[in-house]
Amino acid sequence: MKYFVILISMLCLAACKKEKITGTKISINYTAESKVDSVVITDDLFTQWHSYPDDGQINAVFTFDKPNLYVIAFFKGGKHYSQKLWLNNGTPKVDLHFINEELVIDTVQNAPLYYEYFTFLQDLNKFEDNNTLRNAYLLKKFEEHKNSVFSNLVVMNYHSYNRNNPKLLKSILQKLEQQPDDIKFGAEGMYIALQKELKPLNNLTLSLYEFTNRKNVIEQIPLKENKLYLVDFWFVKCVPCARDHKLISKRLNDLKKHNIEVIGIATDNNFTAWDNYLSKHSYNWMNYRQNGNNTPTETLGIWEFPTYFMMDKNGNIVSERYHAIEDVFKDYIN
Repeated sequence: MKYFVILISMLCLAACKKEKITGTKISINYTAESKVDSVVITDDLFTQWHSYPDDGQINAVFTFDKPNLYVIAFFKGGKHYSQKLWLNNGTPKVDLHFINEELVIDTVQNAPLYYEYFTFLQDLNKFEDNNTLRNAYLLKKFEEHKNSVFSNLVVMNYHSYNRNNPKLLKSILQKLEQQPDDIKFGAEGMYIALQKELKPLNNLTLSLYEFTNRKNVIEQIPLKENKLYLVDFWFVKCVPCARDHKLISKRLNDLKKHNIEVIGIATDNNFTAWDNYLSKHSYNWMNYRQNGNNTPTETLGIWEFPTYFMMDKNGNIVSERYHAIEDVFKDYIN
């Protein structure tokens, strides 16, 4: 009897251990109109990658014990077709089908975050004309998800709507400081980026960096006494940058009347695309490209484009950080 009791105890311990296993087991059932080469499911940062043959069912185990963003991809004929899904940890179940080269999600179980993501986007649209209500909503969502990577999505939106309000950004930064380290310092976290953005800036010494001019030659940017310089950080495929460039071009003479010269500093690696863009639109103010690993955008923590500064010949930054050229005009021209 003694040995029987011991055996029962051991079995109970084993069962208890199984119940305490943390992580996420994602079950996927799918149909496909034609056979695919393979099916992959991974987290959004590709740290845990699972590949399977096409058999209509997948059971993938991840070590994440918090909600996360996942990618499901079907590979066929050298191409891939994918969908991103926000899923809770535990045992989410996904039913989907692959038709007309498109992945269609049918149902998701045990993962309310999947549906909450779409509600989140819809709610933001409702608050489009009321920044106060929108901020309150975003802060509420942050508190609900502060211990998962979904909070990164919330903070990115909060930053986007309040990027010209340092006081509000400092407030959200204080909240980020209370997050777990794996969220705060994660690859998609906003903590480090906001720290750099909100760090007081006093000087931009351009002589410390290498720049390529329109002749594809490396040179120092020449600066003159008794002038202010509007420094514009941008890249060719940046849509708001292109919009602002049209406005800069229209008001270039107004800037010059106020003794302000424009210096465009692009982050593009492709010289031809950059040069063709400037030539096409006849943007003939001073334009340069960054070179090498040592760049002002890295030093200044610039990760949103466009970003503007006003500085003097000695590199003293005499303005706040701007993200819209209208704000520069309001402060220095209008």
